[in-house]
Amino acid sequence: MKIGKYIFLLIFAVNKLHSPVYAQVDSSKTYAYDAFINRVLQYHPIAFQAGLKLQEGEAYILKAKGNFDPKIGGDIQQKYFEGKEYYSDLGVGLKIPTWFGISGQAGFDQGRGDFLNGQLLTPENGLWHAGISVNLGRGLLIDERRAELKQARIFAESAEMERQLMLNELIYDASISYWEWFKAYNYLQIFGAALETSKLRFENVKQLSFYGDKPIIDTVEAGLQYQNQLINFEQGLLDWKNKTQKLEIYLWQDGIIPLELDTLMIPSLFYEVDAVSLDASVQARIDSAMVNHPKLLMSQYKIDFMTIENRLNRDALKPVFAVKYNALSSFTEPNVSDNYSINNYNWGATFAYPIFTRKERGMVKLSSLKIQSLEADLSDETLKLRNSIQMAVNLNQTTINQIAVLRQNVAASLMLFDAEQRRYLIGESSLFMVNNRELSYISAQQKLTEMLTNNFISKHLVDYQLAERIP
Repeated sequence: MKIGKYIFLLIFAVNKLHSPVYAQVDSSKTYAYDAFINRVLQYHPIAFQAGLKLQEGEAYILKAKGNFDPKIGGDIQQKYFEGKEYYSDLGVGLKIPTWFGISGQAGFDQGRGDFLNGQLLTPENGLWHAGISVNLGRGLLIDERRAELKQARIFAESAEMERQLMLNELIYDASISYWEWFKAYNYLQIFGAALETSKLRFENVKQLSFYGDKPIIDTVEAGLQYQNQLINFEQGLLDWKNKTQKLEIYLWQDGIIPLELDTLMIPSLFYEVDAVSLDASVQARIDSAMVNHPKLLMSQYKIDFMTIENRLNRDALKPVFAVKYNALSSFTEPNVSDNYSINNYNWGATFAYPIFTRKERGMVKLSSLKIQSLEADLSDETLKLRNSIQMAVNLNQTTINQIAVLRQNVAASLMLFDAEQRRYLIGESSLFMVNNRELSYISAQQKLTEMLTNNFISKHLVDYQLAERIP
């Protein structure tokens, strides 16, 4: 028997399979998850786009505040024909809107000419006026200007929530890509180690068969195992390349230059990482999310937005009743007080009211129904959100329990494989059983890698469902 001279080679093959990797790894090239996500948040185009949402909200507020800007203006109409002045009518003024439905105005009018409307005539030096106009009915408590500003502020808050959701979605999608990349790389390492071991075993079995220590049929068995591992490795290599390209979707420079991943960059190895569990504060975080979740807040903002609309519609049920008063002065005397008299003024009042108010009552009804619909949606979203968060928490706990079992399975599968190898060396087992034990060990490593991947993704799924505030 010539087994002795080949025992060293077979033991070497067993020891090679004990290590899940087939190549030495430079830890300085490990691309950590935190470094990856920080880069995504800093440079990805969607992160830039999310930042624009805040500016958009500020722009809406600025636009709405413009409705309260003081306005200055003027108008002049003159007619001259055949050397004769028919009329000259000049008017300039300043109007200052306020928040409470009161507007202040001041101005100067000068009208003269033989054919000018008599009510437009003024003293030779013109006529100054200053006063206020007040809405005593519709528009006293709310009007379109105030409604638009309130809605713009709600829109700005909603834009902040939308930014949160955009970044939250980006982080979650990028996290899935990272851990799928992690799984593909570790599968490749497992397949690579198995390929190298099966190739070495195939060469050793051929030698043993040549010297008559093992049957010829064992070379067929060993060769088939080697070919299967070669196919698995090639498939794993393809998957690794594809997952790397998918990961590169999230690698950018300054939001405009797409980057490629350094070919030396790798994720952590599956036996180097621990499962992540949720801390004891998760229930408090869930309770907080039921109040502060961006999606729920956006739904509430829709209700608030429509509530303002409904209030404006209800205000339209009131009659239009506006009063205007202006004090007048010609300023012919140097002393202003000498020019002013309480008897010099003009005033006016406006009143209007639709008799049946069908349009107004219809608008109130429609906005009220919309609010009820939005409130029902909010209740439904709240329940669905709580359930989805709880399911993500349950998934995380399940993966932790399964990972503990799978680690034991990996260790047990390795022990059985080692024992089967030793039995084969002394002639008490077959290569078929050795190959089966090897496949069980490979499968156990794959399952552990996949469950670790699911564990990391479940943690990110909880964070994604909670959508807590992002810097």
